Amino acid sequence: MAGDLGCYGGNGSRECFAVNRWPRLSSRRGFHRRPDAQRARVALIKTAPTKEGELYWTPAGMPERKLWISMKQMMRCRMATRIACVWIMTFCFVCLAQNAGVQGVVTDQSTASVPGVRVTITNVATGIASVAQTNERGLYSVPFLAVGIYRVVAEKTGFSPVTRENLELNVNQIARVDFELKIGSVAETVEVTAATALLESETTAMGQVIENRRIVEMPLNLRNYLELARLATGVLPARTLGRGSRTGGEDGTEGGFIAAGQHAFQTNVLLDGVDNSSRASGGPLGWQAQAVKPPVDAIGEFKVVTNNNSAEYGYRMGGKVIVSTKSGTNELHGSLYEFLRNEKFDGTNFFANRSGSAKPTLRQNQFGGTIGGPVLKNRTFYFFSYQGTRIRRGRSFTSTVPSALAKSGDFSQEGPRRNLLFDPRTTTGTGAAVERQPFPGARIPSNRFDPVVTPIMALYPDPNIPGREFQPNNYFFAPADRDTSNQYDVKVDHSFSDRDRVFGRWSIRRDDKLQNGPLPESAFGGGLGQTVKLPGDNWAGSWTHMITPSLYNEARFGYTHFPTRFDILASENLNKKFGVKGAPGDTFNDNLDHGIARFTPSDYGEIGSRSFWPNFNYLDNLQFNDSLLFQKGSHSIKAGLEYRKSKLFREASRFRRGNFRFNRIFTTQRPNDANSRAQTGNGLADFLLGAPLRKV
Repeated sequence: MAGDLGCYGGNGSRECFAVNRWPRLSSRRGFHRRPDAQRARVALIKTAPTKEGELYWTPAGMPERKLWISMKQMMRCRMATRIACVWIMTFCFVCLAQNAGVQGVVTDQSTASVPGVRVTITNVATGIASVAQTNERGLYSVPFLAVGIYRVVAEKTGFSPVTRENLELNVNQIARVDFELKIGSVAETVEVTAATALLESETTAMGQVIENRRIVEMPLNLRNYLELARLATGVLPARTLGRGSRTGGEDGTEGGFIAAGQHAFQTNVLLDGVDNSSRASGGPLGWQAQAVKPPVDAIGEFKVVTNNNSAEYGYRMGGKVIVSTKSGTNELHGSLYEFLRNEKFDGTNFFANRSGSAKPTLRQNQFGGTIGGPVLKNRTFYFFSYQGTRIRRGRSFTSTVPSALAKSGDFSQEGPRRNLLFDPRTTTGTGAAVERQPFPGARIPSNRFDPVVTPIMALYPDPNIPGREFQPNNYFFAPADRDTSNQYDVKVDHSFSDRDRVFGRWSIRRDDKLQNGPLPESAFGGGLGQTVKLPGDNWAGSWTHMITPSLYNEARFGYTHFPTRFDILASENLNKKFGVKGAPGDTFNDNLDHGIARFTPSDYGEIGSRSFWPNFNYLDNLQFNDSLLFQKGSHSIKAGLEYRKSKLFREASRFRRGNFRFNRIFTTQRPNDANSRAQTGNGLADFLLGAPLRKV
């Protein structure tokens, strides 16, 4: 990280970052980072404002940039940066990111500190023990512990051992447990069976823990644990107030939320310490809040932190969701489940009744199981979970489609206003006096049809609501959307000794959806049908090492891969098949030219493929963290380093197949008169004539 510095600021204050590489810097008012930028975040400091302008210290290999401050000010900024880095690496007192910890003071009956006391903390479920020793001030600290139930024993020669049973550690918690030793023999043991509730006295972070019991027992739509984050103070659903971010999902079931007044995309979801958040790349990544979604049975607990975040959470400004997945124990445990919903006891809706259609389908099955246990007792453990989701959800659409007569050019029965057609070839006059003569009998001769339009027009379904053949809203369509999802999670924990522990986890998500539009697939969903693919993978690994009884280190690795794909219902190049030429995407040669242009006639439903699809997004996030915690005197000090390399890519197909809009202007009586345009003409007639108002 030699010699890389970027600063920006305005009146009164400036901010400087020590960075690894900034691939692109802007001109005078700041810098921008490409999606694939590498960053090693070390420090954020405040420096005095400058008068001459902004400072840029250009990384090696980049063209020189003009320095907009004096050399003296630049040297001051460099020195301040170095001092700040040393200060943060040495004196940053923060809570633990993903694990838990215990610290406290051991005294004798006279309240004098007792050094050299051996403190053993044992996980009741796994039998894994961690050992610490009090220093000259009687202080001890044991960080980087997994959440769970613990037994704590303090012992020293000449004193009776003291045991604290059933100490429950939650995610991101630092528990304070003090002991008072009494003179006695080893045969005498003082057991603490009742104690006051643990207070968050060791950190200033504000948040709420959602423990496993609430996660499993509370009713959850689609069993998404993130929905419970809304129980925390200061949290609101993103679907309601942050619709632009879409992290709540299209149906509002993805659990995205807004916290502390920040944008929904500023929320950060950490799964076993690894970033699992969905990100924006000029558009939504699948409209998701997270890349993988472990089932509630695989979640130990999670904590929502909304304020006073530690320096470890500097990557995002919004709320933090700190999730701890389950691990295996010395006992073999497992579970099997299935949840079922269907339409048997649901009432039908008005539109299905009116059309004589059956009740819309609902089939929702969620099934799966977990298993966990020991490979080597007190040493190696495994945990596996699977959840499958199969949803068939009925939809109800009412649309306006052309009658069989209208598709043949006969608009005489099309109802008020829609049967008032005027021939554009009879146009006379100029300006506001331009006027046309009507088509005889409101019929367009077949020799006037555009040859490309005729086979496309035949793709419209016929009206199916009795008595409304020639009226608006004459077609009812009740398709069933399909959602097929599989989620796998596998985790292995191993303890080499009381000084070294490791774990590895791989979470897999495979989610495929078919979402119908207002018209059948034969009409390409009426411009709105789509398929969605959401394959996500999240890897996490950690190594915790006790260097000395007062010096600990944790190294953590994580990688998230989350490509998403929105696509259309057709797989064939239909523009070529039907003779539609000149679409913007015809020259791309990227093998994404399937589908057909979108046709939008006024007063009728659209026909064709969705305009902006296919839409590809992907997120690749590589992450390394290293945290060093040591105890000096009465101080617990933690320093850390984080490295991220994020790649965000988006390919959006804006109108690549073309879009044609027909708004009646070519068959209205007086095209330059707004009142006439509103009362005469027919968009479908313009369509038959091949006369769009606008084509893209």
